Amino acid sequence: MNEELSSKLVGHWVHSHEEDTGDQMVFRPATYTFPRSRGRQEFKLQQGGELQSTHPGPTDKRESSVGKWSVEPGEILQIEPGGAQALRLPIVSVDNDKLVVRRQ
Repeated sequence: MNEELSSKLVGHWVHSHEEDTGDQMVFRPATYTFPRSRGRQEFKLQQGGELQSTHPGPTDKRESSVGKWSVEPGEILQIEPGGAQALRLPIVSVDNDKLVVRRQ
C-alpha cells in the first residue's frame, strides 16, 4: 500500500455531486460548506483501513455501515462497505480539500 497516498486519504469525505464531471466524482471534507441536498454519500477513512460509510437509503433516510478500505496498486481506492459490493475507484487527485476519483 502506498503509505503517503493512504495518509492523504484518511478523513471524512462527502460526495460533492454538484462538482462531478463526466466520468469523475468529487468528494470534499465534511467541514466543507455544501449547498443543500436531499442526501449525500459519505465515508470516513480511518488509519488501519477501517471504513464508516453513510448514504441516502430508498426512503431518503441515512443508512450506515462499517467496512474496510485500502489503496490498491495503480492508485485504486478500494472501499468495502459491510454487506455491499466493493467499489474500486481510480484516484485522479487528492489534496487536503478535494478528492477526485473515476466512476466505477
